[in-house]
Amino acid sequence: MTHIRLSFAPGWSYPVIFLVTVAALASVYWFYQRVVGAVPRKQLQTLLILRVVAMTVLLLCLFRPVLSFQKTLSKKTGLLMLLDTSKSMSICDFPNLPGRLERVKGALFQDRGLIKRVENEFDLAWHSFSSYTKKLESRKDITATEPVGDTTDMARAVKEAIGQRERGGLTGVLLFTDGVDNVTNDPTQALAALGVPVYPVGVGSKLIEQKNFKDILISKVEAKRTVSVKVATEIKVFVEAIGFGDNVVPILLKRDGLEVAREKIVLDNKQGNQVVSIKYTPDQTGQFTFEASIPTDPAERIRENNANTFPVLVTDPKINVLYVEAKLRWEYKFLRRTLQQDPNIDLASLVKTGPTTFYQQDAIESIKLEGFPKTKELMRKFDVIIIGDVDRSHFTNEHFANLKAAVSEGTAFLMIGGYGSFGPGGFTGTAVEEILPVTMGGRDIGQEKDPFLIKVTDEGMVHPVFAGCQQFFTVGVRAAEKVVPELLGCNLVEKGKPGASLLAVHPAKKTKDGAPLVVLAVQKYGNGRTAAFTVDTTWRWYFPLRGMGKESPYVKFWGQMVRWLAGREKTEKETKPGVLAYTDKNYYEPGERARIFAHVNDDQGQATNEAVVNVTFTGPGNKQTKVSIPYLPGSQGEYEADFTPPGPGEYKGEVVATLKGKALGKAELKFQFGKPNLEFEKLDLNEDMLKRLADATGGQYFSLVNIDKLADSLERRLRTRTLYREIDFWNSSVFGLSPSAYVFAAFIALVTAEWVLRKRRHLS
Repeated sequence: MTHIRLSFAPGWSYPVIFLVTVAALASVYWFYQRVVGAVPRKQLQTLLILRVVAMTVLLLCLFRPVLSFQKTLSKKTGLLMLLDTSKSMSICDFPNLPGRLERVKGALFQDRGLIKRVENEFDLAWHSFSSYTKKLESRKDITATEPVGDTTDMARAVKEAIGQRERGGLTGVLLFTDGVDNVTNDPTQALAALGVPVYPVGVGSKLIEQKNFKDILISKVEAKRTVSVKVATEIKVFVEAIGFGDNVVPILLKRDGLEVAREKIVLDNKQGNQVVSIKYTPDQTGQFTFEASIPTDPAERIRENNANTFPVLVTDPKINVLYVEAKLRWEYKFLRRTLQQDPNIDLASLVKTGPTTFYQQDAIESIKLEGFPKTKELMRKFDVIIIGDVDRSHFTNEHFANLKAAVSEGTAFLMIGGYGSFGPGGFTGTAVEEILPVTMGGRDIGQEKDPFLIKVTDEGMVHPVFAGCQQFFTVGVRAAEKVVPELLGCNLVEKGKPGASLLAVHPAKKTKDGAPLVVLAVQKYGNGRTAAFTVDTTWRWYFPLRGMGKESPYVKFWGQMVRWLAGREKTEKETKPGVLAYTDKNYYEPGERARIFAHVNDDQGQATNEAVVNVTFTGPGNKQTKVSIPYLPGSQGEYEADFTPPGPGEYKGEVVATLKGKALGKAELKFQFGKPNLEFEKLDLNEDMLKRLADATGGQYFSLVNIDKLADSLERRLRTRTLYREIDFWNSSVFGLSPSAYVFAAFIALVTAEWVLRKRRHLS
């Protein structure tokens, strides 16, 4: 409704205004009636118009009228309609009936359903929710909703929906749910603080109390996040069953949809989990999605919880290397760095700190060391054991016996030069001399201290250890094409053993027998391989050629040495630029932090510590979070970060690594926050909580059965709003002057125009 009002300056009442106006018009009539007939009609009309308009302008200046408008608007109050679309709403409470969400849709849209009773009296706004809300724009959107949410957070959902509306214009919130809230458990207090009545509509039943209720649930799976190809791994599956006493069912393990293993379980029909272990040996590398599942039984009421998916990264097995030194010498520093940077090697390093004690600088997660390994079984966990400048006195005969046995069974062993190595180190006559390809001589055999360039033998030229870097060394009578720095001497040994392969020798020095002095010799011992490398200054090759990256003869030589010793010279794959990323678990309990790991190789295939690594996580409701993964100090190419998910659900992450603005590669992550089948842990309608929620917020609880009474309980009221506008021309300013000045100027102009016309007609 609109009201229009006209008011005037103080002192002017309507009767006075009327009389003044009549008097003014009468004066105009009296003034010009005397000249009727003496002036042409058109000119008389012009004069009359000018006089009337002038008088009108003068009267406006006197009366100063103000025009005001008042309009009253009315609007229906809002009613929020929230549909729970979490997975628990897919449950069929009774055989041959639709699921919970489908029953809600039927009750809403039937011929005499709730919607027809309230849509003309309220401004309805629809939302679906699980962890987050989603606005539904049409009836088609409402009927198309599916129960797919991994978790339910009522407090967040209602708060978000209310936040999109004008709070004062809300009648209330209609909440269609089974009350299974697995984030806040009891959202009563949080929703009461919002100050809006909530009308919960309970959907569901007490399933477990039904005599004929049957269900099999895989509640969780425990599996290593990363495993090695062709290495057996154990996967633990947690199963809970109701109503299937003593039934024998299979547990299937599938990789990307194909069955790869299975086990059987005898269901005990007791509350609580049963645990079944499945052994599986991956046969190929890659990032895979695994699924543990139990075939659904026709009698099961809930079939969505019979499977659980989880990601597993299958990698090539790394070469486990143990490197032992007596001091932090140059050879140790650069060889250790090179082994650390090799993405196919896991390094454990020990440095002597006492007569029989060692400090561990690098560790392999799966191998626990307390000094030098004391058992054959522990030594067998390493593919290669390297001993440098460490005197024999730091080891026991038991150490040597175990080392000999481990090498015989497949572990590789390398001794490199130093003042405490070979004969000068006291290893003559020990099991170490027995397994190495050289006879050492006594402690007094001495050292060769003159610098020299090694000479590769004909056998060494075709051996995998020197593959691709022969041009840097003298081979036979052929001089090196590219010279590497000289080595600063070597250990003296007596000779190579019969059957050993002599790969490199001193270019000038001879043994007592006149044979070339051994620099590098290799052999097989039992199922293992051993090598004697009598020099300790190959670090001199590192600096002048480090710009070559992985093509450097230093990097190539040592990488190929370790691979040959480990028996990987033919199977090891070429390393490439890129990023490898994974998390430490497949799923996390509420309150835990997800730990993210990344390993980055540069464009030379070498581990780099200078990359910029970021991961973008997409969680429930497609909410995105960006996390930076910083370099882990002291490591080689390793990056770590912690991430606290904002709420339960599945999270997918894209990891991107760049180096100096250049992309190195991408990797994908996936994990579950909260149990994967969290929505099916609580199956029953939580009626008690929903009633408390209604009481705390000033609403009322209804079940789906008596939903027809809900419409009568809602308070119907109109919101009114008054719009007022006043047009006050006189109290404004135009170019610094009052409008009255312009109106009076118009009056003067009109009167002047009339006077000019009168003079032309010679009128007084």
